[in-house]
Amino acid sequence: MLWHDFKALLGALGLSEQALHIYGGVIVYALALKLSRRPPADLLPLVVVLFAALLNEGQDLKNAVDWRKTLELTEGIGDVVNTILLPACYTFWSRHRRRREASPPPPEPAPVHASPP
Repeated sequence: MLWHDFKALLGALGLSEQALHIYGGVIVYALALKLSRRPPADLLPLVVVLFAALLNEGQDLKNAVDWRKTLELTEGIGDVVNTILLPACYTFWSRHRRRREASPPPPEPAPVHASPP
């Protein structure tokens, strides 16, 4: 069974191709995190998801009929965005959280003393 046939089979089961891209991106991201043993704030798992998304879209373009190449290319950009959106949001949220936790807390304001009358 070819990759295109596998995607068609999953589509026949009721999942839209857009949903497949979202689920696939999250699954590839989780596997990349687990196998690389990197923290979610690291960019390597996100790069793995991007590589997988581009590889998938390359396969889709290869299987496209010549007159549909332009249409497939524009759809492919949306597919790549759908694939990497959730992993990218989680990665950048993790990076922001880690940066916030590493920075020292702001200094306490000096207490205000009441002056005697």
